[in-house]
Amino acid sequence: MALVQFYAFHIYTYCVKEDKKKECFSLISKQKDFFHKAQSFIRKTYLETPDVLIMQRYVFPKQLPRTEDLGLHIERFLKQKKFSIYKKIKHFIWHQKAKNDIIKMYLLGFPIFEKERKHNKTICKVLGISLYKEKKKNNIIIGKLCGIKIFKSKALPYKRILSQMIHKADIHRGEDAYILFVNSGETYLVAQVLKDFYQKERPNRPKIIVPRLYQKIIISMYAPWADVVVFPEKNENYRHVCRYIEKKSYIKGVHFKNIIPIDMWYGEEVKKVHYFSLIMKMMGLPIEKTYLFQKPQFISFGKKWGVQQRFLQMNLNRDRFIFLSPEATTISPIPNHLWQDFIDKVRGKGYDVFLNTTCSPQLEGCKSCFLDFEEAYELASYAKAIIGLRSGFLETLTTINTPFHVIYNKDIQGNNNRILRNTLFKLPGIHPEQIHEYDYLKNPRCLEDILKLL
Repeated sequence: MALVQFYAFHIYTYCVKEDKKKECFSLISKQKDFFHKAQSFIRKTYLETPDVLIMQRYVFPKQLPRTEDLGLHIERFLKQKKFSIYKKIKHFIWHQKAKNDIIKMYLLGFPIFEKERKHNKTICKVLGISLYKEKKKNNIIIGKLCGIKIFKSKALPYKRILSQMIHKADIHRGEDAYILFVNSGETYLVAQVLKDFYQKERPNRPKIIVPRLYQKIIISMYAPWADVVVFPEKNENYRHVCRYIEKKSYIKGVHFKNIIPIDMWYGEEVKKVHYFSLIMKMMGLPIEKTYLFQKPQFISFGKKWGVQQRFLQMNLNRDRFIFLSPEATTISPIPNHLWQDFIDKVRGKGYDVFLNTTCSPQLEGCKSCFLDFEEAYELASYAKAIIGLRSGFLETLTTINTPFHVIYNKDIQGNNNRILRNTLFKLPGIHPEQIHEYDYLKNPRCLEDILKLL
């Protein structure tokens, strides 16, 4: 039995060690009886781990594969890094967790360091003992180590940054400026209700200041009449500026305001309430009102022409393709091997697969490139189905009348109630008969369910 366990463990770890690949081939080809015993042992021992599900699919099929076929499976494992014991060991030895404004570092499973940021102070703890404190008062930062003051300095120059915003955006005294420091999904929702927001605020020649170019693109699609200025700055500086103007809104005669308060995401309400309702509440708009979400009012002719050229360059079948978006910044990813298996089966049904990605694709058999929001909407409007992880990017495509399959997973902070807070069914302008939502935590085989509907 000890030999069977050793053999089983050897198979269980061979994907990590590429240099042991030939030895594994030899064992598998010569000792078939041990192979079946090891198969049974691993299924019993590692039955609850996600890695064994991969093994049952590729390494342990119902019939013993030929050595050459198994070699191809191993090559695929190594190329796409299906699972890694090394990563598990490394995670056990050292890892960190971030939740809201608290960062914790763990050594052998025990918390050894903690950093907590509040509105005006930072506290660092080692083994639960508070060693360093940093407090801001009257634009002055004071740092203390073990209760002893070690430095005193001025805080970030918020007024200087705001003055630069005023100069770049060409804002004059008596006018209104709105800062929108959010991601793509929130930008999309704000753009759709911006007209209602302006009717409530009645601002004087308003200008919207955003840190990222894609926010300006999104707003120009749904509110092309809005005056939007891109002002790049570090995220940390934007956070401080947004908190500063919530206390003092008039700078050099210009009225500044956050469209969405910066601290909205740190309250308890955000965990229980759908975030569209929460945004409407923070913007001072009635939640019960029926808002009319429309398709983009403006997509430039150049972008439309560029998309047609993409079809030709990628040889993408515009009449039969699937739009795939497996990336998200706030959702934990789904293992690549599941996406790859799904893509292979979709292609087997005669579909092309277009992959919208911000980096070099690690999935085979796709036509891929990076599209901005205008291009992505134009191309996705031709797709037979849109499939992907729940993200702000997918949210901008919800007004397209095509089958829409959205997969939810726990977020990067570990919260698993994403459907409650972010379901698409509570957004205006969607086609509810076309929307399908899946919880990966409850149904890890949701891609197979999607495949049946194609």
